[in-house]
Order: sequence, then C-alpha cells, then structure tokens
Amino acid sequence: MPSKNVSVYLNDSNLQLVCSLIDANPASKLVYSWTKDGIKIGSSQNFTLKTIKRSDQGVYQCSASNVAGTSLPATIFVDVLYAPEIQTFTLIGGQIVNELDSFVIVCSIRSPRPGNISIHNQNTNETVKIGYNVYSVNFIENSAQCYQTASFMCLAVNTIGTTHSHPLDLYVKCRPRSIDDLYFQTLWGKHITFSAMYLAYPRPSIAMTFRKFSTAPDVSVSTALWDIAIKPKNISAFSINIKRDFLTSEQFGFYTVNVSNDQGFFAATLFIRPKDKPEPPHNISVMCSVARTAILSWIPGSERGAQQTFLVSYNTPNKRAQDNYTVFGNSLVISNLKSRRYIFTITAINMIGQSQSIQDSCTVRDLEEESCPFKTVFGFLFALFLLISVGQITFILLTKFRQRYVDRSHIYTQNAETALENITHAYDLENVHASMSSRTDNQMEASRLSCTYEDVDISEQAHSTFLGMTS
Repeated sequence: MPSKNVSVYLNDSNLQLVCSLIDANPASKLVYSWTKDGIKIGSSQNFTLKTIKRSDQGVYQCSASNVAGTSLPATIFVDVLYAPEIQTFTLIGGQIVNELDSFVIVCSIRSPRPGNISIHNQNTNETVKIGYNVYSVNFIENSAQCYQTASFMCLAVNTIGTTHSHPLDLYVKCRPRSIDDLYFQTLWGKHITFSAMYLAYPRPSIAMTFRKFSTAPDVSVSTALWDIAIKPKNISAFSINIKRDFLTSEQFGFYTVNVSNDQGFFAATLFIRPKDKPEPPHNISVMCSVARTAILSWIPGSERGAQQTFLVSYNTPNKRAQDNYTVFGNSLVISNLKSRRYIFTITAINMIGQSQSIQDSCTVRDLEEESCPFKTVFGFLFALFLLISVGQITFILLTKFRQRYVDRSHIYTQNAETALENITHAYDLENVHASMSSRTDNQMEASRLSCTYEDVDISEQAHSTFLGMTS
C-alpha cells in the first residue's frame, strides 16, 4: 500500500492502490481481495480508480489468502478534496410572508472540510448571516420588513475553492411607502413632472383626486390625461413618474396621488400653482471685518417656478446713487470700498417679477484704521526703546562721574600723605637743630621756630596744618 492516508482532488485520474505482501508460504496461488467501507470491490493485487468521484472517498482494505489461510487486512483512507457544494438553500415558512411575520433561510453545504458560509441580500448588498468553519447556517427573522423583499444568495468557501447558490426570492407583502418620506410637494407652472421612489409588494397601482382649494371636496381625476409610469428597480422598489404637459388656470390646485395595493395605500399631495415672482431672500449677513471690503450672504426663497437671480445694491445713507451687482448664487464679496457706512439691499428677480427687498448695513474700515493697532504696538515698542536708551546713557554718565570723583579723592589722599610725610620729616630736623642750638646758644626764642631743609619750609603755619590733620 502507498500510505495509510492519501488525498486526491475531485476528477483526478488513475489513482492506483497496490496490495504488497511482506511474506507468504507458500507464495504461490495467492488470492487477493479488496473492500471499500466493508463492501467487496475487487479481487486483483492492484485496484485503480480511473476518474476520482466524491463517492470514491472512503476506507479501502486489501487482504491475501493462500492454502495456509488469510492475512490481516491492510487499510488506507482515500480523502477526496473538492470545493464546497450547496446542498440546501431554502426558506422555512414559504417564499411569500406577510410583513411582521417570521421566516428562516437555511444554507448547508457538502464539503470534505468545514467552510465559511454567508447569506447575502442582493438588493441591499447586505450580508445578513455568516458562519465560520461550519457546514450550515440559518438566518432567522422574527419580524419581516418590506425592504426584505429581495433575492438572497448563499456563498460558501473552503481551502479548495468557492461556490455560490442560485438566487432565492423572498416576498414580504407590504403596503406602499415612500422611500423619501414625500408626503407633500409644491410644483409650479403649466408643465408638471413628479418623480418618487416607493417600496411595495405586490406591485402598486395609482389613482388621483383633485380639489381646487385645500378645504374643497376631492374629485376623481382621469389618469388617462396624465403620463404615469411605474418602473420596478427590484422586486419591491418602484419608481413612479407623473407628467402633464399643459394645465389651465382652473386645473391649478391640490392633487392627491394614492399609491395602493392589497396591503394598503400611501397618499402624497401635490400643490400645483402658476408661476409667480420669487419669495424674498432671508437671513442676510453682512461682514465688514476686512478693510475696504464687505462680505454678503443670504438664504434664497422659493423660485416659484422660474429661475431667479439676485440684485445686490449698496449706497451710503441719504444718497440715492447706487452701485448694483447681479448674482446667481447666494453670496457676494465687494472690495475697494471707501471708509464709511453702507446700506446693502438684496432683491430676488425671475421672469415673472421681483420680490420684496431686504436690507442690512455695515461700516467699512480703511487700511489706515486697520493698521492702527499695529501703530499702537510700534509706538509702545519705540517708547520702550527710548526709555532703555536714556537709562543706559544715564548709567554711563554716572559711572564716569563716579570714576572722576574716585580719581580726585585718590589725588587728595596722596597729597595729604605727602604733606604728612614732609611735616614729619621737618619736625625731626627741627628737633635735631634745637638740640644742636642748645649747646651753642641757650637764649633762642622758643615762640618762633624756623628752619629750611632741602627747600622744605617748616614754620608755624605748617605745624598748625599738621596739628589740624591729626586732630
């Protein structure tokens, strides 16, 4: 045998199973036997699977016999690999259910290995259920909704490949309803076009009624005079288009469009009016925060059936002359204005007439006014610079004055020290001279002392100076 287990792909060809003997005595007249899952399938030494089928998967055994007896069987498992196959994809409860009823969608696969299974709503591109490493999944809905009228598909994936089911249609019976929640719409003019999207099952029908005034009784309208088309987008979604090429003045008023089926109805009211001059714009805003510029914006009113433009004019108070702009949008920037207060006027205009005007005012600033804060900042910085400069100059002058004062004090101190030294030296000489004079002349006048030594005059004046400095 080639191995205990062997894996082959579906539709492979010529898988040969060989029954080899290790020993036999006698080795002649041997009889071989092959079984699959306990059922005999062959009697030769080799067994060949020509084209692999899913049914070939199973347990194969071979044994040999001679006159002495039968050997123990040798076993091999053949594993057939293939992509998953959808075995069951069905609706429990039926394909048609009522809204708010329950239903179950079941998807199961046949596969050599567990796979990933998912159920998709093809109308909404939504994955409603997914299971990993499983052989089946169930999508359970306890309250059916109208949008679930759709085609569903089951997708299965394993390591070998991918497969998907055929579409499975589910029908949820429900009354019509507007996808856009359109209950009322105003239409203008003699040529009318109305479009809306609806959900419904079964397919709805349309009936119309008319009343001239909102309080008048309804009158049935022949739909033959109207171009009405119902186009399915999918099983439950429909596009409804209503057209009328010409209406007389007596046919303007309120039309009720009833979209109905056996589950109920949905009514939408169309108020058809003759074209009229536009509604006034509102919520005007004027900003003059940028120098010499005004920025205007507003919210347009209804065009009332004819394309509208806006006339924007401005002037200063008590001035008749005006400057005008024609605007197709809802904003305008006016530049190169002078510094003054302006009054801005906005009027809506169409082919029928013009609306009432709305006004607002704003004071435009000049470039110089805009730069005033910068001037204030620069002025402050310049004053601070001057203050610091004056402080530095004052500090330098004081430093120089102090240095000069210190130098002079140093000179006075040196002069005093020199005078003291000279006086002391003179005093010593005086004592020497007095001692020498006493030997020669004992009658020298004591009240007057005078001596000259190396151009230094020691007198009573110098002595008194010495006494004054040392006192």
